[in-house]
Amino acid sequence: MKKKVNEKKRKDIITNLSQTNINLKEARKKQDAMKRVLNDITPITEELIQKNYAVIDVLRHGGALNHNEYTRGTLNHMETTAFSVNVQSNNFLNNMGKLSENLIYIHEAQMSTLTSFGSTLSTGLISIAPSFENQALIQERIDDINTPSFLDRKNELIEILMKIDQSFIEELEGTWIAYHSQNPSNHVQAASSMRKLVYNILGKLGPERKVQSVKGYISERNDGSEKPTWGQRASYAMIGINQNLTDEEMELVLLRKKEVSKNIYDLNLIAKKRNVQKGLKDFIYKTLDDTQITLLDIFQKRDLYFHELKS
Repeated sequence: MKKKVNEKKRKDIITNLSQTNINLKEARKKQDAMKRVLNDITPITEELIQKNYAVIDVLRHGGALNHNEYTRGTLNHMETTAFSVNVQSNNFLNNMGKLSENLIYIHEAQMSTLTSFGSTLSTGLISIAPSFENQALIQERIDDINTPSFLDRKNELIEILMKIDQSFIEELEGTWIAYHSQNPSNHVQAASSMRKLVYNILGKLGPERKVQSVKGYISERNDGSEKPTWGQRASYAMIGINQNLTDEEMELVLLRKKEVSKNIYDLNLIAKKRNVQKGLKDFIYKTLDDTQITLLDIFQKRDLYFHELKS
């Protein structure tokens, strides 16, 4: 009888321990999901804080308001918006501590509300701006509020990459996942991923043979090779064989071409760093985001200027 009891206990222990392992693995998945969410949230909240400070700064230093009905209505709307977003942020804060299946949904839904805060308030500020005394301060701070975030640029870039090659999206996502990770070499991984993305995009939009087929082509490399530089690939990606640009348009293309070379140079520099010293993290963030800006501008100019020989 004791043997049967012991055998049952043994099986129960195995069952319980197995279930515990399943639960722990599931908990670990949720923890990993939460880490990814927190990594995404950090830069967004930092930018939102700055936007909110900008709104506060304008309201504090703007001077006396004209107390007409329109101004009062605008301020009432801004007050309601501020209160609503404050409630959202409190709810968000309370939910942050929960490892629930809805965490990612909570993140997406509430951060969407929060990111619209700056633009809503800035619209209100613009409409009552004539009532303020310091117009220069107002315009400067409104520009701060309306500045697109790195996340806006990332999402815009993702939409473009979906039409070109969806594998490029993984490289872009990998860049920012690496940047926000706690890995000591995260800066190397982030710079390497972004650099690979640049190479792949320019390789696809500026193929070697097509770049070399442009009238008057001469390689700008210093090693004697006939291959085009990444800057030359970028130039082709923007204008193709188009020779009809104005001097001003061509100057903008050449400027962006130089930016590509600078971005790649800075990414190479970061990838070679063994340790991230104080102050370097800001440089890394700026370089990654500047590269996004460069790529977006290349796509914009491509839409405007690109011409290609019909095969």
